[in-house]
Amino acid sequence: MKAIAIGFLRSDISGHTQSWDEIRIRSQAKRYGYDLAKTIVFNAGTPDPIAQLIDIVRRSNAEAVFTPHRDHLGPEIPERLVQVCDVITVADQSTFARCYFDGEVLGPVSNAVLSAKAWFAWFDSDDRAEAMAEIQDAAELAVHTGDSAPLTEVLQAWATTAAVMRDPARRAVHTGSGAESEFVEVDPPASPSPPGNTAH
Repeated sequence: MKAIAIGFLRSDISGHTQSWDEIRIRSQAKRYGYDLAKTIVFNAGTPDPIAQLIDIVRRSNAEAVFTPHRDHLGPEIPERLVQVCDVITVADQSTFARCYFDGEVLGPVSNAVLSAKAWFAWFDSDDRAEAMAEIQDAAELAVHTGDSAPLTEVLQAWATTAAVMRDPARRAVHTGSGAESEFVEVDPPASPSPPGNTAH
């Protein structure tokens, strides 16, 4: 079963490109392997659009929100949104991976693992084990030091890798079999003849 995603845009920001933005959202969500449940369209007059979007994400059990670009979400990617789902901006294909916070300090390791579940499906078993180990180490460090930076860095790195693995073309480059039939044997270039030693 595919993970559910929600599209989101502001009609006042999209303007006459709204239809195109909706097409791009659907296309990228499909390419990344998500089931796009719906695209939410708000405007400048919508009260607290991020709170409403978060409510829709929770009610839909969505794992990600796709938006044309970050301007649709405000001056910055809202932390409260990234606490409940991944946020993917279509224009630059950036992924802002979900993180869980407990006040100033990150919660238990299990929360960090949950934050990665939306994109774990794109890894093979070896990559999944490596990601889990790195996330657990970083989460334990964050809990003991009160500094969330190491975990955020690890999550962002693995989210970027997941974004690559979601794209079939980019995945093929990174997971090519390297079969012998894909290589061609090439002879070394011939040594140039010394000057004045031209064969007749």
